Amino acid sequence: HCTGEALYTDDIPLPPGTLQAALIMTDRCGVSFDAMDTSAALAIPGVAGIFTYDDIVKLGGSNKLGPVVKDETVFLPKGEMVKTVGQVLGVVVAESLESAELAARTVAVTYGEATGKIIVTVEDAIEAGSFYDFA
Repeated sequence: HCTGEALYTDDIPLPPGTLQAALIMTDRCGVSFDAMDTSAALAIPGVAGIFTYDDIVKLGGSNKLGPVVKDETVFLPKGEMVKTVGQVLGVVVAESLESAELAARTVAVTYGEATGKIIVTVEDAIEAGSFYDFA
């Protein structure tokens, strides 16, 4: 480490044909996720594909993950309430990170109306009767 000779992941050249990915994320919460238009993003040179909840379903995969309790959503399905800003809707895969990030920002997301009070504090959760129970 002290001599600068230690190799880190970013020091290793990528194999030819390696693709990069960028997440498509929500920019608001407390609303429903109604639709996503990926046509402009797919037209960006170098974009290999965009994958969402629908693709997981087509493959018969699980949309839940977690280290012990599988209580996290991989990709938010259409029609569901957006619980947090930055909730993941899908992933763009492209030939470069720049193309993937540009495409992710280009995806047009349509949201529904606000669904009620957003839970931010413990007091909000108590008032809404929102408790974490994984038993």
